[in-house]
Amino acid sequence: MELPAPPPRVPTFVLIVITKHIYFPIMKKRDVPFLIVALLCSSFISSVCYGQFGLPKVSSTKNITVHLRDIDPLFVDFEGKSDFDGILDSISYIETGKGNYDEVFKDVALLSATTTQISYALKQIQDAPERFLNKKDRMEDRAFGFLESVNAMTLLSPSAAIEAVSNATQAYQKLSKAGASMGLEPRFAYTVILYSIKFIPSVRERVKSVTTALASLKIKDDFSGADATNVPKVTSSVSNSQSKATASLDGTKDIVQRLTAVLKQMNGGQTAVPAKGNKQETKKKK
Repeated sequence: MELPAPPPRVPTFVLIVITKHIYFPIMKKRDVPFLIVALLCSSFISSVCYGQFGLPKVSSTKNITVHLRDIDPLFVDFEGKSDFDGILDSISYIETGKGNYDEVFKDVALLSATTTQISYALKQIQDAPERFLNKKDRMEDRAFGFLESVNAMTLLSPSAAIEAVSNATQAYQKLSKAGASMGLEPRFAYTVILYSIKFIPSVRERVKSVTTALASLKIKDDFSGADATNVPKVTSSVSNSQSKATASLDGTKDIVQRLTAVLKQMNGGQTAVPAKGNKQETKKKK
């Protein structure tokens, strides 16, 4: 990271005069106005020393909290509501000011947040189908009819999920236009179900991508000199990110199981199974 341009150089004897004859006498008086002037002098001396002697600035890190809106704009209406929000400000990542680190930390945090949110939301729907899957609130548009033939297990294979993902993407666009005209609970159910169908096939590749990026980071080389104080925190963040990425992949299995149950409830007790010729049909549970 490049340092900002230093201010004009000031002769060293000027700094000594300011410190000895202005700064120290003011500090001895301990009066509020004088202390304010002292602080200004202190700030001036620090900034000049940076330019005069080339003292480096230490880059700081800051925590960024992930919200539902960061996953997708359609989730914003459910943010902060305990029945709908499964993350509630519980997932965060650090920004270091170094692009490659910030990008991968953010990607992992969003991956973790999405997995957590979808799993939580599907459980809510699964536990209260009469609330979220009421027949009178069903989307009658043909764009949503494909849900009757979706088999969640096939979503684990990206090549087999192409058609389902395409249909879910189109239906998702329809849902975004429906807006507040649809009740909160059914809109939540459709948002989660459609987003799950789009999300599941992408997880393995996303985890592979962030894992590779994390493994390529050279923390001690990238955080040297004055930035070396950030090495422990960044090292911990890399380790945590690796664990979160693995947990996200493992969590996909739970999502598939819950999505299977929810789709079965939505289809009135019918389970979608793939038929020959890559087509899908529904089969009643015996």
